[in-house]
Amino acid sequence: MENPARRIQIGEAAVHVIAREGCRGLTHRAVDREAALPIGTTINYHRTREDLLLAAAKHLIGAHVVEVGLRQVFKTTKTTKTADTANTAKPPQTADTTDPANTAETSDTPQPPQPPQTPQPPPLTPHHVQAFFTELVAEALGPYRSQYLVAFELLLEGVRRPRLQATMTSLYAAEVEAMAALFAEAGATVPLDTLHRANAAAYGLIHGRLTGVPELTDADVHRTVEEIAHRVWAELKSKESTPE
Repeated sequence: MENPARRIQIGEAAVHVIAREGCRGLTHRAVDREAALPIGTTINYHRTREDLLLAAAKHLIGAHVVEVGLRQVFKTTKTTKTADTANTAKPPQTADTTDPANTAETSDTPQPPQPPQTPQPPPLTPHHVQAFFTELVAEALGPYRSQYLVAFELLLEGVRRPRLQATMTSLYAAEVEAMAALFAEAGATVPLDTLHRANAAAYGLIHGRLTGVPELTDADVHRTVEEIAHRVWAELKSKESTPE
């Protein structure tokens, strides 16, 4: 019987092999060794090398965006929601039982339960937008560096492998949709085409820093992220001001 945890283990090992050796180093035996599995295990789960590439792809794109969004775009809104709830909570009112009018009203007229009020998130600001893209790029060049190197390897490999290209395309689209959902949670509707352009610009920036072509300084990165965030914010405000 197939072990789902083993399939995840193999996918993660495939990512590590590509990060270290490139796509040319990805073999079933290399993944077995990386995952400390008996030789022949990986091929029982992924019969072809392309299947192995697809397994690696599914462990790359999407999670990073959600994690960054939860910590950057949401950290202010969720903290504020909690604080607002605490600050606006009122102690229950106790009726004066010595007043006959109050006694009659309490006993004869049951009061319907009041639905809980959902606190509204504070307005999204340009700072939130820039913080999101700043953190996204910073972590892609830091703790997520190997994952993005693998992503670029797979994107190039997909040029010659239609199945892999289709998978990378769908995963990229899911990444952009995750961005849109995060901004929506923060109270802002950002058009998907705006986020597609912004994410493409971020990918280009990350690619340049990882490969050194073109050569980009820290100032270049900061300025480009500012421009990405400014464009997203401008299109967001433009959409808000346009009547339906």
